[in-house]
Amino acid sequence: MIVSNTDPSQTKASGDGLTGSVVERETKILVLTRDSTGKRCYDEHDKVKVRIQSPLSEELETEFEDENDGRYKVTFIPKLAGQHGVMISFNGQPLTDSPWSVQVTPHQYQRAFNLGNKNHDQEEEELSSLNSCFTETESLGYQDLLQLVM
Repeated sequence: MIVSNTDPSQTKASGDGLTGSVVERETKILVLTRDSTGKRCYDEHDKVKVRIQSPLSEELETEFEDENDGRYKVTFIPKLAGQHGVMISFNGQPLTDSPWSVQVTPHQYQRAFNLGNKNHDQEEEELSSLNSCFTETESLGYQDLLQLVM
């Protein structure tokens, strides 16, 4: 049994790992341990455990970083879209609101620029201009055309 001043009911978690994430994007959770008065506290013997479960009930690999000041950073990268379960416990007791159900969405690619559209539009405009020039000069005689060129 672990004796600690840290109160799991006062300990809070936040981050995109609890509110929603995107497939293949690094996702973070921050856990802040607090005592019964709500003041941040730290005990090196405290045990924070974070489990993230995919829609296929597979446990995701996480990176866990103890900041040694009552802050714990958890990082993971979801591989699948869908509902993920996030369970956080502190010294064997679940945090308030744990487990969380977190929606992971597919990555949405955004167009950074249009390939060829600007040049294509510019070329269309130039061709149109050239066509109008040819139409205008078709009615000119040979002598008139020589004067234009010279």
